[in-house]
Amino acid sequence: PAENAPEETLPHPEQHKEEESEEEEATEDISGFSVSEILHKLEEIVNKTDAGALAKKFSHLRQEAVHQISDETEEKKKEYLAEGNSEENFHWEHPLLAKLSGLTNIFKEKLENFHKKLEEEQQANKVKRLEIIEKLKNLYTNSTTDTNLFREIRKIKEEWASAGQVA
Repeated sequence: PAENAPEETLPHPEQHKEEESEEEEATEDISGFSVSEILHKLEEIVNKTDAGALAKKFSHLRQEAVHQISDETEEKKKEYLAEGNSEENFHWEHPLLAKLSGLTNIFKEKLENFHKKLEEEQQANKVKRLEIIEKLKNLYTNSTTDTNLFREIRKIKEEWASAGQVA
């Protein structure tokens, strides 16, 4: 019984619904947030164990942060030029740009690991499903009169359902 139990690695439908609602939050209006508030939200995502599943939300937040940093940089440039300075001498880096870059790099690593793990799980699930197909073939070719085909097919169907997602 314990050896036939499905692994708790891929999200179940209930978990998928929760992820969808979190992904829907990716479109929430964050235009009133400051760059540091956005970075805080990005940091929360990066620190989650399932960070890879929140790629859309991370991307949305990161895009807003980049936009705000770009706007602030342009504002500083205008101030610099208004003081009579030349454009080629302008250099200003937003103080939170390095933090954004660091969070982005950490997230990219987590996302890569998430996809790698998902691919490995899907490959393992594919092997399980191929084994189930072989069981079904053997049931058809090697069944005896005392084999309860309905019960065996039901078992195979349950194994198939619990085998997990494949790519």
